[in-house]
Amino acid sequence: KANQKLTPMLHVKSNFKQVALANKSLQEVVAQLAPAEVEVEEAGQLCEALASPVGGAPTKDALASADTALRTATQRVAAVLKTLGPKLSAAAGPVKMEFSKLNARGLAAQRRLTELRKVLGDCWESAAGATLLDEVREKLEATRQALQATEEAFAPMLAGGGSLASIEAGEEASKAATQVINATRLLLSKKWTEVQRGGKVKPDLQNRVQGWFKELEVGVKRLTELRTQTKTHKEKAVRTEPASRVEALERLPGDLPAG
Repeated sequence: KANQKLTPMLHVKSNFKQVALANKSLQEVVAQLAPAEVEVEEAGQLCEALASPVGGAPTKDALASADTALRTATQRVAAVLKTLGPKLSAAAGPVKMEFSKLNARGLAAQRRLTELRKVLGDCWESAAGATLLDEVREKLEATRQALQATEEAFAPMLAGGGSLASIEAGEEASKAATQVINATRLLLSKKWTEVQRGGKVKPDLQNRVQGWFKELEVGVKRLTELRTQTKTHKEKAVRTEPASRVEALERLPGDLPAG
């Protein structure tokens, strides 16, 4: 009879211990999850600040800070969900419901991080695009100026005349323009690769870059045409110009006034 009276009390004691252990386990998960949620919120604030049009194009340092915060928050949330999984599977009754609520919070944080990664990816693309535009625009302008200088140097030749000296000046201008085009194309290829590595590229930026590559190709073709035309004119100038100079010198004495 004494044992029969003690049995319910033993069950109560056992249940109490189980509840206490379950509550302790719940509190351990909460102690992990709450700071992780705070880190997700902080990462969100950084990403949203970068996406705001008020501050202009994001800087590399700001992007790096947001990326670090996002990675840290992602690792924390993943660790919480990894810890929570087995506890949720083993729990039962009201305790399982509490673990389910915590799991839902963890999954919500994970979805938020996915959204923030997209926001940050767009910011990286925007920054890379802005850098590309700034750096390449200056090189493209230098390319256009070099091509214009080459056209001007070859203008007398293209008009059907031009001395050997002017043709040689055109050749030098052509060499300089070729160097500028090569440097511009190299920079554009490098920056474009960096932008593409960041993820999806906006169509307007892609179209603009393709237009720049096409412009450089047209410039190269034009220089090739000028060099082809130069060969014929230069050969003619080499043959005729020395004779013209001799004739001019021979006429000089007759042109001088009698002393």
